[in-house]
Amino acid sequence: MKKKEVIVKISPKVEKELKKLKKQNKNVVKLFFKQLKLLEKDINYPSLHLKKYYHKDNPNLWEIRINLQYRAILELFETEKSYNFLVIKVGKHDILDNF
Repeated sequence: MKKKEVIVKISPKVEKELKKLKKQNKNVVKLFFKQLKLLEKDINYPSLHLKKYYHKDNPNLWEIRINLQYRAILELFETEKSYNFLVIKVGKHDILDNF
C-alpha cells in the first residue's frame, strides 16, 4: 500500500495566536514549527504524541504535543491520497479543557 502524503496548514486564527505567543515564548513557536515538519515527514513520529481528540461536535480532531506544557489541535480532512491537517488551536495543555 502506498504511503499517504501529509499536508499541514495553519488557520488564520492560529497565525494570530502564534504572533502573541512568540512575544511570550519564542522557543515554543520554534518547537511548534519543528513538530509540524515532523508531522509532514512521519505521522507516527514518537515525539508528536499524535492522538485522537474526542470532541462531541467534531469527530475529526487530533492533538499533537509541542512540549510538556503546550499542545496543538488539528482538524483532519482525509482523502485517498493524503492526510490534510488544519491547525485550529495552539496553547497550554489546558486548552484541551476549554475547547
